[in-house]
Amino acid sequence: MTIIPRPEGVFAILLCLGTAPMASAQAQAEAAQPELTEVARFDHQVTGVTVSADGRIFVNFPRWTEDVDTSVVELVDGVRQPYPNAEWNGWSNLESAEVSAADHFVNVQSVVADGDGSLWVLDPAAPATGFIVENGPKLVQIDLASDEVVRVIAFGPDVAPQGSYLNDVRFSPDGGHAYITDSGPADALIVVDLETGTGRRVLEDHFSVAVDPDVTVTHADEPVRRPDNRGAAFAADGIALSQDGETLFWKPLTGTTLYSIATEMLDVPSRFVDEVAAAVLDRGEVGVTDGL
Repeated sequence: MTIIPRPEGVFAILLCLGTAPMASAQAQAEAAQPELTEVARFDHQVTGVTVSADGRIFVNFPRWTEDVDTSVVELVDGVRQPYPNAEWNGWSNLESAEVSAADHFVNVQSVVADGDGSLWVLDPAAPATGFIVENGPKLVQIDLASDEVVRVIAFGPDVAPQGSYLNDVRFSPDGGHAYITDSGPADALIVVDLETGTGRRVLEDHFSVAVDPDVTVTHADEPVRRPDNRGAAFAADGIALSQDGETLFWKPLTGTTLYSIATEMLDVPSRFVDEVAAAVLDRGEVGVTDGL
């Protein structure tokens, strides 16, 4: 699945429609070039898109500008429907004093259907990638059968300090752990024990999660800059988990190297910091990338 920024500033979602395995060489060649079908387009940046096991499509819009009116939506025949309801999407900077950040989406960066009946919503609660809203950082679990929020895992300053920006999340196949990248200046990976609901920061300030100062992010041969003219300096961002759940991959956005570690090194809280750092593997140069 791909998110395509259109030239006129409109964002589109293209779904890759695959086919079942076929015997003939011609059929296999045709299957290697699947059809792309546009299913929706938007006026705001999309940073997360996920499809449930039964084909439901969900997307999220980070609150990078104040005119974002809905954080998480389900696409039903291409039409946006606030998910799980309008109430959870009712927070805004203008009404932040009246609406609790603890049980409303503030600035959603990622949505992930886990294939086991849940949609997970990652909320760094840092509008415009700025200051974190108090009590806002969280991981929200929604039951897809009932469309109800069944769990909110809140992250305090020990997990999501000011300067952090929770970016993306992956889940172990056994449902025991979640792994999150922090792409803010307070760079780290975060490991969440889903049984206890506790999170902890690992590899904090390690080179594998940090911005590479020698890398400049460019587009059309020009440096990419923020509205305040700062360069694009984002730490650990893209993240992926092997199908067996034994290896976690990640990389900084402002960086060109892919890294990995055995998840058994992350899952045990008692491991020494130096022991975990020594287990990080350099998987080679892949260029500047965002998500994985």
